[in-house]
Amino acid sequence: MAEWLRGLGLEQYAAAFRDNDIDREVLHRLTGEDLRELGIASVGHRRRFLDAIRALPNGAPQPFTEPAPAAVVASNDAERRQLTVMFCDLVGSTPLSTRFDPEDLRELIGVYHRAVAGTVTRFAGFVAKYMGDGVLVYFGYPEAHEDDAERAVRAGLAVIDAVNRLATPEALNVRLGIASGLVGESGLLTCFEALRSEATPLVGRDEELDLLLKCWQQAKAGEGRVVLVSGEPGIGKSRLSSALSQRIQADPHIRLRYFCLPHHQNSSLYPVIAPLERAAGLRVTIPSKRSSANYVHYSRVARATRTR
Repeated sequence: MAEWLRGLGLEQYAAAFRDNDIDREVLHRLTGEDLRELGIASVGHRRRFLDAIRALPNGAPQPFTEPAPAAVVASNDAERRQLTVMFCDLVGSTPLSTRFDPEDLRELIGVYHRAVAGTVTRFAGFVAKYMGDGVLVYFGYPEAHEDDAERAVRAGLAVIDAVNRLATPEALNVRLGIASGLVGESGLLTCFEALRSEATPLVGRDEELDLLLKCWQQAKAGEGRVVLVSGEPGIGKSRLSSALSQRIQADPHIRLRYFCLPHHQNSSLYPVIAPLERAAGLRVTIPSKRSSANYVHYSRVARATRTR
């Protein structure tokens, strides 16, 4: 448990966990109120705890230094899934070891590790292993999302920014590698447009499309209509609404589209801000840089996310 807390950069709460008999079995049942009673007054620390607990397989913490093989394969029935893997390490770590004594270097690496772990956790990344100054992170494990590749790229950009802002005796530079096929952010407005083609025929949705078209005709006749399309991720909600747009494109109308994204859940105005930014041709600026090395790596990743 102490090792798990240390990996999160929250080792100051180890005594509180020990005094209150918090073990692996109890951990995954903790609530925000429980954490408050443990003396964790910081909202940010409680959120980091809850996010990290949710990211653990079956709620059981595994040491970040060497996850147990059983955490990868829980049974004899193997499961194939799409994973996005990110590896992050320090640039020039060998020269650092000659300029710092072992204890100071260990503290410096620990600060860097905590910055990376805290950042990728916000994007549902799972820290699989620490290898020296390297950090191996999975996106899509243990919990899969349809936009794991995009989460990995955004997490990589956020890691560069987080390391840039670290108050360390010497500026730290990082390099990142992400493997999951060709990804990132393009001029398209939605993840549906980025991942799928509207040229793909719509199959098995005639009844739903007819219902939408009926509501459209009623709305044209002056009867107000609101339609909620809901369902599990990936069943074709966006494809259905796209098909409706194609069918009514000859009718005079104004279409307004607003989209929420999981990594912008803390920005209530994001669905409105994003279309305005695109309409105005605004671009996200590169954050402040403490070295040319970080600028080069950031630029490469930024270019990759804009390539489609």
